[in-house]
Amino acid sequence: MDEKNKAIITFVDYRTQHFLKREKPLASIKSDCTLIKCLLDDLRDPAQRDRIPKQGLVVLVCETGNRDAVAMRYLYKYGYTNIVGLRTGMRGWLKLNYPVEY
Repeated sequence: MDEKNKAIITFVDYRTQHFLKREKPLASIKSDCTLIKCLLDDLRDPAQRDRIPKQGLVVLVCETGNRDAVAMRYLYKYGYTNIVGLRTGMRGWLKLNYPVEY
């Protein structure tokens, strides 16, 4: 990625398989920022971790925000220092009527 195309914010939506495999489409954050969808276990795979930029802010998105501390500690072991969790997770985002897409 060249200097001009560096991500400012990257959302990593790592909700559980239960939420990713539904009959109805799952709401995702609507943004012009990069969105990566994966499972928490996918982060063990170096190829999956390499999809997450080490520059710019990385925002972790789970259903409630309760698993963010675990994911942040795990990614920190691999050199990610630019990570925050979306407080209250996707449920909070939806309650506040922030933009979503399906």
